[in-house]
Amino acid sequence: MAVVRAVLHAEGRIDDPYAAGMLARRWRRLLPIARYLAPRSFFASLEARTRWFDDEVVGSLDAGIDTVVTIGAGYDARPWRFARPGARFAEVDHPATQADKRRRAPLDGGGPTYVPLDLSGAGVAAALQDRPALYVVEGLTMYLTADEVRRLLTDLATAPDGSRLAVNFAVPPSDSSYLRLVRAVGRWRGEPHLFHARRDEAVALVEACGWTVDRVPDGSVVAVGARLGEHA
Repeated sequence: MAVVRAVLHAEGRIDDPYAAGMLARRWRRLLPIARYLAPRSFFASLEARTRWFDDEVVGSLDAGIDTVVTIGAGYDARPWRFARPGARFAEVDHPATQADKRRRAPLDGGGPTYVPLDLSGAGVAAALQDRPALYVVEGLTMYLTADEVRRLLTDLATAPDGSRLAVNFAVPPSDSSYLRLVRAVGRWRGEPHLFHARRDEAVALVEACGWTVDRVPDGSVVAVGARLGEHA
């Protein structure tokens, strides 16, 4: 995903000046040709996904939610991209991934609080805040089992009232070149897609886990924005 964001930034399609710096040297060498290695629909879909989550982060901060917690953050750079006075960022991910990210993270200060956790085998109690927060679950649910996804979203629903959730899902398998490529990359990396949901299924799942859905984007991105409490 950092490769994709680096390409999109170079093309002026998103603003992520940190993405290239998160890459290992071998991936940086590929950047000049990376845009030619995948269908344009691949980049277009991930651009739309990135923009949707960016809007959720900015909208929540503008609405007075000062804490953003990203579950399965990987090499995401939003703690630097959207830093502002009073805003707090936390990231939950595998300890090994976080150790590698710390080595590549920007050196100009700031950044998230790191919460090490193996998401496939534990709840997220350590990530829950004592105040309303936005919980970002981007590009993760497809790598978990259905039971793990339900447990994750249900655990997050124990956050304080006023909290928000932004989460996306992979659609069921199809013959599109974009989806074939995404799933092939997942298998190659040892991260096969395990969970899929259509738009109506995603909404029903999020609501069954204790959230009130109030935002579902149009287009190809299957994502859901939801809230906790009457005044969220």
